[in-house]
Amino acid sequence: MDERQELETEIAALEAQRGVLGDGVVRQGGLDMFDEVLEIWSTNGVNAAVLFLNSQENAVATAETYHKLMKDLYWQQKNVSDMVVVAQAGIEYGLSQARHFEESEPQAAYDLRSWAKSIAYDLASFTWRGWDEPDIVITAADEAAGLRAAVLNLELAKELEKGALRISRAYWALGAQQLAAGELLEAEESFSAGEKQADSVSEESDALLCRAYAALVACLREPQNEALQANLTAVKQKLQEVEHGAYFVEQVETAARVIGNWPD
Repeated sequence: MDERQELETEIAALEAQRGVLGDGVVRQGGLDMFDEVLEIWSTNGVNAAVLFLNSQENAVATAETYHKLMKDLYWQQKNVSDMVVVAQAGIEYGLSQARHFEESEPQAAYDLRSWAKSIAYDLASFTWRGWDEPDIVITAADEAAGLRAAVLNLELAKELEKGALRISRAYWALGAQQLAAGELLEAEESFSAGEKQADSVSEESDALLCRAYAALVACLREPQNEALQANLTAVKQKLQEVEHGAYFVEQVETAARVIGNWPD
């Protein structure tokens, strides 16, 4: 019996024990799909968890569970490497299942692409070291996965017509990853595009946040330029005035310290 067959046997035994049907419906006394996959992850590892999810019949519920699992792995388990594996598998699952349902169930196909987009956005966010989250370790490979996810998230935001605010935030995520990768010109362009999208629907907080990041990148590109430094200070002062502005300013300053090596 090879490793995959062993995993399938273990999953079948767990399903029989917990009373979970193949489509994610729970018999009395059983666990729901998320609880089940979390236990499988804890007991048998991330590959077994992915195998379990890919065996479910309710595609949209499965894609949603992929998203829930990746968030748990990040926030609760602090396991970035497994989070990346689950996120990438969830994106692949959502997009492949969407193609399967394209003609027969177009709404399901749209929902599946939407879940893939949500997973891609969070993958881009969770692999950004600019947050400086405690107990979170991000490798260069994680960052590369996050940059690819940010590109995909933007593509899907446009393809699915998610609206200017979602597109603005997709540009922000892309800019953040480009900033971490040292692609400063590209990052500044992404943040500026995000500001324009937010401005188009009068989302002042998002527009100012993108403007602040664009100003930060400009300062990193020309660290001796006092005019750019003054502009960043002015934008942060405006950002401070909006709802949750203090948090946003702290976020920009944390990124400056972690990625730009600025002093506290």
